[in-house]
Amino acid sequence: MEKLTQEQRESLKKLNTDRLCARLVKCGVGEEVVFTSEREHLLNMMAGIMLQPESVAAVSEPTPAETFEMRRRELDLKEKELDIQLEMHRQQQEAERKQHDVQLELQRQQLENERQQQAVLLQQQAAQREQYEKDLELRKAEIRLQEQRAAEELKICREEIERLRAKDQQEAERKNSLISQTKRFGDILKHVSPRMPSDPGELINFFDTCENLWAVYKVPKELRAKLLLPLLTPKAKSLINRLEAQALADVEQIITCLLNEFSFNKQRIPSSI
Repeated sequence: MEKLTQEQRESLKKLNTDRLCARLVKCGVGEEVVFTSEREHLLNMMAGIMLQPESVAAVSEPTPAETFEMRRRELDLKEKELDIQLEMHRQQQEAERKQHDVQLELQRQQLENERQQQAVLLQQQAAQREQYEKDLELRKAEIRLQEQRAAEELKICREEIERLRAKDQQEAERKNSLISQTKRFGDILKHVSPRMPSDPGELINFFDTCENLWAVYKVPKELRAKLLLPLLTPKAKSLINRLEAQALADVEQIITCLLNEFSFNKQRIPSSI
């Protein structure tokens, strides 16, 4: 463009775009290149052609028909370009739509998986809660059974304690009773107490021995007469049968009676008697 004369540049700039394109096509430039180039690039291409002497002669003013044909071709080419752009835009939108659908499907699947996982989790929690309630009820039943058993055992234990207490009380009463005491001391002295001798001369020693044994075993005085009676001979028993019941319960009166019956001097009676 800079190599052209001032006149050539002015003449070239006055050409409108359509006539400029027609001349370039007539000079052999491809239509697709011409119709897709900017005006500045078209002017540079035309300037290059004008700088070639052999090409200047070939360049002539296009006829109206040629201009119209060039314009039609340009429009057809632009229409094709527009169709191509529209198709590319449609394909791009279709691809974006498909990608959007894929994303939506992925989100839907993700939500469905989360929903299923949540449902499984809720089922597990429900099963765990149900199992926990069953275990709790079973534990409560076991505790109630243990409490019932403990109450029964406590009742049995109390009854046994009461029974043993009553038995001990009865035993104490029995031991404290005259009969039981007599029997108890009789069992104790049964193997150590001597029998009444048939020789009257040995009576004093016999009564001394009995007194000593009663003192050793701490036999109450009210029991001594009853413990002495089994030790007497049949003759002595027949002699004291003449005593009154009150006298038979007094060991001193029994011993005094027997000594009198066997004619002993009162001074020889043991001082303890």
